[in-house]
Amino acid sequence: MFENYSMNDGFLRQRRNLIISSIFVFFIHFTTIEIDKVSVFGISFDIIKKSNDLLYGLYLFWIYFMIRYMQYFYDYGFHRFIGQYSDLYKKNLQKRINKYICIKVPNVEGLNINSYSETIKRQGYKYYGKTNQCLSNEYGEKINNEFELEIPKFIYRIEKLKTILEVIFLKSMTTDFILPILLFLGIGIYVIG
Repeated sequence: MFENYSMNDGFLRQRRNLIISSIFVFFIHFTTIEIDKVSVFGISFDIIKKSNDLLYGLYLFWIYFMIRYMQYFYDYGFHRFIGQYSDLYKKNLQKRINKYICIKVPNVEGLNINSYSETIKRQGYKYYGKTNQCLSNEYGEKINNEFELEIPKFIYRIEKLKTILEVIFLKSMTTDFILPILLFLGIGIYVIG
C-alpha cells in the first residue's frame, strides 16, 4: 500500500543534484581546497586569489538545486509522503482500537476495521456497538445488547508517535523525501557556523 511507489524521473534528478552538491559543498569546506586553474571545454583559466568568488558561485548553484528540489518535492513528493504517513497511521490506529474494544467488550460483533477510527474521533472518542450475547434482565426480559465505549485519547497520541518513529526509522520514505532537505540544512548550518 504505502511501500509500493515509484519516483518521478525529474524528482529523482533534482534529489540527486541536491545530494551531490551538498556533499561537494561540505567537502570543499572541510578540506579547504584552493583552486589555481580551472579547465572548461579544454580552455584553462588561472584563478588568482578569487577562490571566494568560486565558492559564492558554488553556493548559488547549491541554493538553486535546493529550490528546484523543493519545487519538485511540493509538486510530486509532499502529497505522496503525507499520504503514505496517513495510510500507515490509520492502519496502526485501527489495529490498536480493535484490540482495545476486544479487550473491554469480549463478545463484540461487526467491528469495521476500515473506517471507524475517524468516526470515533468525531463522536467524542466513543464507540457504539453491539455484543453477540443475547442479554436478559433478572425478570427474563430481553434487554438491548448495544453498548457505548469511550476510547481513550492517549491511544490516538501513542499511535501518532509510534507512526512517526516507524516512518523515521523503518520506512524508506524518510530517506527518499526528507533526507536531502536535512542534508542541505545540516551542511548549511555547518558552512555558516
